[in-house]
Amino acid sequence: MIKLKVNRRQNALQIDLAAEAASQRKNRLARRLLWLNLGFYLILSTAELTIGYWTQAAALLADGQNNLTGIFATVLLLVGLWYAQKPRDNFHLEGHCNMRP
Repeated sequence: MIKLKVNRRQNALQIDLAAEAASQRKNRLARRLLWLNLGFYLILSTAELTIGYWTQAAALLADGQNNLTGIFATVLLLVGLWYAQKPRDNFHLEGHCNMRP
């Protein structure tokens, strides 16, 4: 009976470690994609604002400004992922990536 409890704890620990490793892989992938998205937004927004300024095209200026909000949103997502990857502490027993209402 005692051996069975120890095995269950070890299995639970292995499952927990596997889930944490999968979560870290997803976090890394999401950060890579967000950095790629940020680079694309920066290039696109800069090009549209520059061309729109030189040609006085209101549509390009408006779209370039709209892309600035995409840049802001991407930066917010990167900050959120950075915060979510912080390890557990005494106050956040399940880690910072889990939120409870």
